[in-house]
Amino acid sequence: MTASYQVNGILETVGPTLEFINDTNRDGLVMTDVRVAPLSTGGISRELSLPQMTLRRHEIIFVAFELPESREGLHLMQRREYIIMYTPVAVVRAGVHLPAETLTNDFLTSTTGDLLPVSDAQIHLFTTPSLPFSTQADLLMIGRGGIQFFHDA
Repeated sequence: MTASYQVNGILETVGPTLEFINDTNRDGLVMTDVRVAPLSTGGISRELSLPQMTLRRHEIIFVAFELPESREGLHLMQRREYIIMYTPVAVVRAGVHLPAETLTNDFLTSTTGDLLPVSDAQIHLFTTPSLPFSTQADLLMIGRGGIQFFHDA
């Protein structure tokens, strides 16, 4: 999901997923079998179906991994603290994974990458999406640039 569009499709990765999607040399992520729908007026006016598209990584607010096999190989730190994050499209309550002695307030400075893994996420969208959307995710990648502010849950 971006600030303007809901994008459903298959994200193609090579190698470890977390490393691939946070590769600083990769500006876009290729998706196949894609459906795109506007979240509000002002953009495209109807749903699009595309065989393939490239989604610019810095535009991503969050990516939910729906299939269990898509989460394989993602290794998260054991310590988990729950926070509530506010983005342009939703409020998300989720567990952030931190090094042992890191304060929850230091979540953003103690993690690297543009897309940060969080678990056990509850997503409260500000709009009703036209495409299927799950409001809960075992694993969610949230865009660092999309987090406007956060606090302890």
